[in-house]
Amino acid sequence: MNIFDGRGPLPGVSAVRIEGSSIVELGAEVASLGGVADRIIDGGGRTLMPGLVEAHAHLSWPSSVSAWYRACRCRRKT
Repeated sequence: MNIFDGRGPLPGVSAVRIEGSSIVELGAEVASLGGVADRIIDGGGRTLMPGLVEAHAHLSWPSSVSAWYRACRCRRKT
């Protein structure tokens, strides 16, 4: 598994230990991490990376505001 931390790939790192919702340790392989694994997920050559956030929006444009409002209304539970 490849690990990408937002700044670039982390060469030599292919194992991650998570406690709760936080990454607490990185290592070359699962055996190099501390603790006992509750569950091991094989990434199978995929890439682990942080969630992506849309940091550039023009909500001052009338079309953008109405699209955002419609999207929020569609997700609202009644």
